[in-house]
Parts: sequence; C-alpha cells; structure tokens
Amino acid sequence: MKLKFTDKKSKYKINSFPINHDRGEFIFFSSFDSFSKKENELYSKDFFTHNYAINGNVHDFSSCSKVSDILNNDIFTVDNTKDGNPPDIYTFKENKEIKIFLDCSIMHYSDFFDKMLKLKKKEMICEFVVKDNTLVFFKLPNINDENCDSTFKTKEIENFSNDYENFIEDRIQKKKLLKFEVPNGNYTINTYRFYDVFGDTEPSGFEILGHIIELKK
Repeated sequence: MKLKFTDKKSKYKINSFPINHDRGEFIFFSSFDSFSKKENELYSKDFFTHNYAINGNVHDFSSCSKVSDILNNDIFTVDNTKDGNPPDIYTFKENKEIKIFLDCSIMHYSDFFDKMLKLKKKEMICEFVVKDNTLVFFKLPNINDENCDSTFKTKEIENFSNDYENFIEDRIQKKKLLKFEVPNGNYTINTYRFYDVFGDTEPSGFEILGHIIELKK
C-alpha cells in the first residue's frame, strides 16, 4: 500500500494493471516478438546465472536494465524494491499518447507524479523497437533464491522445452503476463529518481521513483 503524504491530486488519470506476484520473482518486459522467440528460453536454468537481484547498494534497488545475455533481443528487467516488491504497472495519457509508468516508490503517485513529468532532465536507460503492436510484461522466478515460491519444476521445464508455446500459456494461465496494445516504433525507457524531484536523498532506500516507457518523439 502506497503512503499518502500530501493532499495533492494528480491531473492525470492513471490506470493500474496488477500482475500476479510470488516471493522471489522478478518482472521483465519486451515486445511480444522478443518474448515469444523460442531461442530466448526464458525458463531455462541457465538464464539466472547472472545476478539481477539487489546487491545492497541503495542506488540499485528498482533499477532497470537490459538482459544482455539474450543476444539480439530487447528484453528488460526491473529490480524489486528495498521491500522486495515489484514495481506497480500503470498507464496514463500525456498529449493523447498512452505511456507506461513502472512505479517503484513508497509514495502515492499523486504526491510526485505531475512534478516528475515536468522534469527536463531524464535518465534514459535504453531504446528498443516494437514491431508487433504489443508490449508484454511477465514474471519469472529467480531460481537462485531458495525462498522463491514459484521456481520451475523439472517437468515444467521439459514441457516448455517440448513446445515453447507451453511456456507462454503457462505465464498466461498463472496471470503472470500482461499485454498492452501499443503503436509500433522506437521506445525509450527513462528513470526518475527521488533526488531529481525533491532535491534531496530518500533515506529509506526508495531512491528510484520509477520508470516511464514511451514512444520516442
């Protein structure tokens, strides 16, 4: 539950899109084209040999990064917050354009959202291309986390290996996948930090307010 610190109300109408979350999971996003390519093998045990989890540095909580070990495909992950929670997924309209906001803060968005969008300074993480009019968000377990409640079993991995569509269907059935219809084109991912909005550090470890995914102008 987000904490409300002020009586401010945002002029933006924000829509929330919950996605089923189990302990030890991380959220990823990409175009559906990148997600649905079998060569990615997003369920495989080798996928999490790289550490996308927090390393104790405040600035790393909720960071967004490209999954660089999947070659030639733009797939991204967002680290969980200091409390171990994934970002909340929202959509909003700005100048009639639908954008996606991944809210990593502890605050209610109306406390900072309007001011955040006015910032001229942007910390661009990456650009990627959508060619299939679909942006997808999905959850995956961290197999290196012994506390993870949803680690894939051997039989599940065998089933996914036999037909990659089984993996996609598994994510859908378990409500661990969201699809958004979006215009094709080049998209940017911008990170917004507490300091940039409020001019001070956030001592509790929620330094990153969130990330906005939007069509490049």
